[in-house]
Order: sequence, then structure tokens, then C-alpha cells
Amino acid sequence: QLTDSGETLRIALDNGEDSARVFIVDTSKTPPPSYSLFSSPANAIDEGTQDLTIILNTINIEDNTSVSYTISGVSDSDISIPLTGNFSVLDDSARITMEVYADQITEGTETLLLSLDDDSASVSVQIGDISTTPDSA
Repeated sequence: QLTDSGETLRIALDNGEDSARVFIVDTSKTPPPSYSLFSSPANAIDEGTQDLTIILNTINIEDNTSVSYTISGVSDSDISIPLTGNFSVLDDSARITMEVYADQITEGTETLLLSLDDDSASVSVQIGDISTTPDSA
């Protein structure tokens, strides 16, 4: 359903004796773009145990569109990618994968929040702290 300016339909008799024109008004509307984010694994991960993938699903977004994001709730030393970046949409989807480091610092549970920069979607993942700060000798 794409919106256009309308069309004219012309109907004519085969013998050419009469014809009619009808203007067709387009009342359809192009659906607005939409975005949704998911994580795999969903909702929670322990640091250092497996990669974290964030999946962006889109509707009505052209291929190769860049969608910017920001990660908060963790430091750049906690994960293997920068805290800001871009998804590149292809076939209404995009993904980023990151390592969640076991950083040898006792921090308690952290919440990684990835938000699209236009505030249209976000996803949060609890990161369990399984490392401990080494004792100083």
C-alpha cells in the first residue's frame, strides 16, 4: 500500500462512439516506519559466558538504511563494541553481536540498555557479575 496522487481511468467503447473518464482518489496511506529490538539470549546473561546479540526488526525501512544506537548502563570496558554505533538494515532486519567481558571487577548486576537514538525502541539485558576483584597483596 503506497500512497500516490491518484489516477484517471478511461473507458471507451470499441466502436469509438462513447467514452468516460473517472478520477480514482488514492485513500491508502504508506505505513509509518517502525522498529523493535530483541536480545539473544533474552533478558539476562552472565559476563564472560557467551556472546550477546541484539536484533533490530523493522517495517517499512529501505535496505542499507543506517539506524544509530547508544548503549548505556555499562562501561566500554564491559563489552567488545563501542557504546555508540549503527545498525545497517537489510530485509527489514539487522543485528549486532558483542562479547560481554568477565572483567575481574566485582560490580554486581548491571543493566545494559541499548536505545535507538530517535527513542523509537530500546532493549535491556541484565548482566550477571560472576567475577571478583582480585585481592591486592
